[in-house]
Amino acid sequence: MKKKSAALLCALTFLFSGCSLTADTPPSNPNDALNSSEQTDSIQNTENTLPQMQDNEDVTVSFDNISNTYQNDDEQTDLLYSNYTRPLISIRDNAGASTAIMDEFSNREKLFIDTSKDYTKEAKSSYEQDADIFSPFYLSESYDTKRCDNRILSFQCRNDCFLGGTHENYFYNGLNFDVTTGKLLRLDDISTDKETLLENAKDYILSQLELPRYQNLTCSGDELQNVIHSDILTDETWYFTNSGITFVSNIDILGPYAAGAYFFTIPYQQLSDLKPEYQYTGPFEMTAPIGTALTANLDGNEDIDAVFFDCSFDDHSGYVSVSFTINGTDFSSYLQSEDCFLSEGAAYSAEAEYYIMDLDTSDDFLEIAITDYGANDYQVTYFFRYNGGKLTLLGNVPACISNPKLRINGDGTINTYIAVNLLETVKAAATFQMERDGTLTLVPQDWFYIDESDLSEKYKTHRILRNVTVYTEKDRDSDTVTLTPSDGEVCFPATDNEHWFMLETADKQIYYLYLEDFFTLESGENASEIFENLLIAG
Repeated sequence: MKKKSAALLCALTFLFSGCSLTADTPPSNPNDALNSSEQTDSIQNTENTLPQMQDNEDVTVSFDNISNTYQNDDEQTDLLYSNYTRPLISIRDNAGASTAIMDEFSNREKLFIDTSKDYTKEAKSSYEQDADIFSPFYLSESYDTKRCDNRILSFQCRNDCFLGGTHENYFYNGLNFDVTTGKLLRLDDISTDKETLLENAKDYILSQLELPRYQNLTCSGDELQNVIHSDILTDETWYFTNSGITFVSNIDILGPYAAGAYFFTIPYQQLSDLKPEYQYTGPFEMTAPIGTALTANLDGNEDIDAVFFDCSFDDHSGYVSVSFTINGTDFSSYLQSEDCFLSEGAAYSAEAEYYIMDLDTSDDFLEIAITDYGANDYQVTYFFRYNGGKLTLLGNVPACISNPKLRINGDGTINTYIAVNLLETVKAAATFQMERDGTLTLVPQDWFYIDESDLSEKYKTHRILRNVTVYTEKDRDSDTVTLTPSDGEVCFPATDNEHWFMLETADKQIYYLYLEDFFTLESGENASEIFENLLIAG
């Protein structure tokens, strides 16, 4: 079953995975490599900081997004576009581990740059052979934090490439680090008995493959078992999550290209051969791809409950089809109600999952979480509680569980971000609390502080274009001050998300700006006419 595309992916995996790196020392500034004498084509480089994520107080992860355009000698023809997401890791009071992890990523970035140069040469050759039909090549490497605690830091890595042909290719691999040492972990390192761990993982994957979701497999029998061992249960294709260890079946391994990649998360509860120090100690969490089943004791009695959720979108009818059962009872209507109505976004994500988790470890219940990935980056997760055969919608939060900025604390609270209803299209840190009756509500705050990590530098400060009146307190009866263009740039660190925005001047003075609605200041003027570079979507 080794198809041409699979062979290509294997070659790219070798190039990108970093498993066969030489001992070359990467440049202290990886961008220096782009300007070396080895590179003869013109390169245009842009770099942006992506959102910072801090999953615990000891480990901080942020990302730089680096985009390059490799051009022909004429500096008019684009040969290759590249995009690399550079992780930046800081571990409190452990510089050695931080350095070890960053060294690994520096090596991977150098390899990515070298690969980009190599494929630029191929793109140039392709262009010279037939400029009329040439399309620029494309390479990218991105990282997504999957588990971050005081012992494990795990990433899912995705590589995308277009090297001519009918479609792009992509594949996933994983990187897992011991936070105490910075060591890159292999399966041997995390298990007391690797062979038993892999055998249990294989049995779990085979049980999942019996579900209708996997009806289009391209292999079976002994070939299937061999493929699982050789292409899925490898040192490159796994990563830790809060739910277990996820093994990846990349495209063209088990199914056709159109089926995409498959992800199999073996729950920690079934990983008896995992070393105790690598077990997850946070609030209980299980996950499964949509179209598969989860089993857990949802309501604290002696019975194990079986949950099944699937969601699909019919392009012809334009309707979303939902199947949601618990112990054989159909609760699908709960996902098509006025309070919870899933869009096609719940079905379209290649990695769409649902969860069983413990919002409050002090009670006897586990909650079911179903995410709608939505349109225009609008994500929402609905939480349900099952008790004595009855299902209750507890509420929702405006984020998906896999978002590293969402944190289940285990005490009935969820830390996440909410959309701001004033002045700019930005988000602010917020907390949701599960009340005594089980309903999930937003915790009121005097101020919701803006998440600036989502903003490029351009949108963090704003030049005053015309005189504007502000208050010395969050009170329309307080004294006022008139700010003018000569006062320099200002920023907006927080809002009450009703009418007020906190305003900070260049000399660190704090004032308060009142708005009648999203755009309109108290004077009747549009905010964008007063402040430069407000971020307003649409």
